[in-house]
Formats: sequence, structure tokens, C-alpha cells
Amino acid sequence: MPEIITTLIASAGVGVAVAFLLKVLLKSGIEETVKINFSKHLESHKAHLSQEIEKLKLSLKKSETIFAQQLEALTKLRRVFRKLLPKKHHPDMDWDEACEEMANSFSAHADSIDEVICAYGAVLPKDVLTKLELAVSLATDGRFQFEWNSEKEDADATREAISTANELYECLKESVDLLQAAVDEQVSMQPDRA
Repeated sequence: MPEIITTLIASAGVGVAVAFLLKVLLKSGIEETVKINFSKHLESHKAHLSQEIEKLKLSLKKSETIFAQQLEALTKLRRVFRKLLPKKHHPDMDWDEACEEMANSFSAHADSIDEVICAYGAVLPKDVLTKLELAVSLATDGRFQFEWNSEKEDADATREAISTANELYECLKESVDLLQAAVDEQVSMQPDRA
């Protein structure tokens, strides 16, 4: 009987030792598996974040390029708009006289607006581009709104031509205002730089 008890105690001791050993091995195996999986997911997440950062950098670069071109387009469009209005020839020059003078230069105005469209059409906001194309159309069509004056041996602008010149002025003014608003919106979105 003492041998049986000793054997049982020894078996119990070995069982506890084996259980303890299994517990330690199992625990370290689980910890190692968790570490490996965590490392894999961490590396995967780092790679994904790196790709996202590169996409954002590219997007920012494109936005900067478009902004610079829109700013340049705004400068040129303002120049075209300023050249649209004639200088006063006398102190009492009225709006109809100014429109008549604008009408006399419809071809030049159509060409200068068309140059802006050709140079910057790809970066202009859609509403600005639409207004500029309308302005070119008004100036082009306006060239045919004249009547021959045999006394002066020259063509005189009709009321329709004067009205078209006024529309051209308003259309170009709206284009400038719309493009200025688009540029201002982008400026307000820029982060503060120290």
C-alpha cells in the first residue's frame, strides 16, 4: 500500500508538471502567434497608409498646379475684361457710346476671349467656361449687326449690336466674378503657412 500511495503521488506530481509544461508551451505558442499576426497586420496597415499618403501627395500636387493655372487664367481674363471697356473720348460719354465702341471691336474681343479659352479651358470651372464660350458667341455674332452708312462710307452699329455689346460686357464680367470666386474658395481652403 505504501508503494501504491508513493506511485500515485509520483504520478500526480508528474501530471502536474506535465500540465504546467503544457500550459507554459501553449501560452508561449499563443503569444508567439499573436505577435506574428499583429506584426503582419501592422506591416499591412503601414503599407496601406503609405499608399494613401502618396495618393494625397499626388492629389495635392495636381490641385496646386490647377490653382496656379486658374490664377494665371484669372489674371489674363481680367486683362481681357479691362480692354473690353473703351477709354472715354469726352467727359459726357454715355454707356451706349461705350457699347458702340465695344461693338466696333467685336472681332478683337472674340479673338482675345478665345485665346483664354484655348490656353486655360482645361482648368476653368465649367460655369466660367460656359460663360466665356457664350461671350465668344456674342462677339462673333455681333460682327454681323451693323448697317452700311453711305455718308460715312462705313458701317454703323445697330441697336442690336449695342445691346449685344452690353450682353458681352455682362457675360465677361460674370466670368471674371465666377473665376475670382473659385480662386478665392481655393485660397480659403489652403492651410496657414508660417
